[in-house]
Amino acid sequence: MIREVLVTGVKAAFPGAAIKLGTPPDPIVVIPAKHAEVGDVSIHDEGEEVALHIGDITHGHFSSPDPSLPERESAARITSAVIEFLQDLFADRVVVWQGPGGVAGGWLVLTQGKSMKASQLPGVKRYLWSGPIR
Repeated sequence: MIREVLVTGVKAAFPGAAIKLGTPPDPIVVIPAKHAEVGDVSIHDEGEEVALHIGDITHGHFSSPDPSLPERESAARITSAVIEFLQDLFADRVVVWQGPGGVAGGWLVLTQGKSMKASQLPGVKRYLWSGPIR
């Protein structure tokens, strides 16, 4: 169910994107990188949630806030959260980072009042969708 709803939603939200589609266990959606160092966005259907990977830098999970919701409503809420995140990512409002040696990573959506301190530690590589932050 998540695949059906998410693929439809992502295609509608980003009509000009060169989206590649797949079926589990492969990614269900792949959006090619804007910058090679950042890598592609790939989204994996993991049953009751999705995992969104940004290249080899980091990944995160999107799940329903209420597990008692009907499956279609849960899929719609997950899809909405993924689309909102992707809009921020593609607008360079998400800082993505990877620790020394690639052992840890994360992301931070840049909203008013948020600090980038966690991503400014020595040896941490930082990126926007458009490329590395130097």
